[in-house]
Amino acid sequence: MIVEFPNSQSKSYFNDLLKLGEYIENTSRSGNENDFIKWPNKIWKLYEKNMHLGFLSFIETQAPNDGFLVLQWYNSGIFVKFGNKIVGFDILPVPRYYGWPDEKELTELIASNIVSLFITHDHRDHCDPLLIKACYDRHIPVYMHEKQASDFTGVFPMGDDCTINFGNFTVTSQKACHVWRNNISDVNLCYFTVSSANDFNFVFFGDADYTKVSRELSKAADLVFITWRNPNSKYEDRNPDQIGNTFDAIKLMTYIFKPKRIVLEHYGEFDHIYKGFGAGFDHAINLINNLEIATSIYMPGEQFALI
Repeated sequence: MIVEFPNSQSKSYFNDLLKLGEYIENTSRSGNENDFIKWPNKIWKLYEKNMHLGFLSFIETQAPNDGFLVLQWYNSGIFVKFGNKIVGFDILPVPRYYGWPDEKELTELIASNIVSLFITHDHRDHCDPLLIKACYDRHIPVYMHEKQASDFTGVFPMGDDCTINFGNFTVTSQKACHVWRNNISDVNLCYFTVSSANDFNFVFFGDADYTKVSRELSKAADLVFITWRNPNSKYEDRNPDQIGNTFDAIKLMTYIFKPKRIVLEHYGEFDHIYKGFGAGFDHAINLINNLEIATSIYMPGEQFALI
């Protein structure tokens, strides 16, 4: 029996998150009922339904005046609407790791409704080549790290301080080190700062190690989207390199960016669970309950306002 899809507005949200995480962990791995290499897959059907309906609603919902409307997508992906423009960040229409088809034709639906796509790096849980092609075919610009852009037809390169202007908001890129990597050259990655005409801004880190961001290239943010668990071995419990915990890592980031709000990403990513990691929703709940800064986690298909 499949679990209910959690809703962040529900009083039972945290309990529902834990139940979903346990269900995915117990049924999706090799040889189990919902083994992710099987098709059809009950877990993806549950996600796909909410994401599809959520995107259709997002298209029709007006963004707040001088603010952003955000649609949480799978993994770290988000859509951002300002005025009538929709921009995507690290969007996967469907995790194609297991050969699943795009039955809802989300690839075409997305490419038909966005004005641009930004990709932090080319890992398969953040970057979808078929969506890139669909955007190219529709003359929708796609942007990613300058050393990776040439691997895809029609993708525009970005580096430090590269800014794309959409009139009433801008997107600026900075190179950064990937989480759990030692050097910035290990993975070609950019994170993005989005700034509106009324000076509201947020940072979309993707898989950037937010403890290694250069202070010279950073500025205060109203909100940050950060990746799950810990950014490197120094903050991982029982690791020989450990000097602190997740709270210490986040405090270092907040000292630099001074965000008023945090949104947690990357929890419950299917491929990580399939390979043996926990969904991590218990970790997210612990952060939400104990961080001094307002912190949230949303499910794919949920939308929320940033003002």
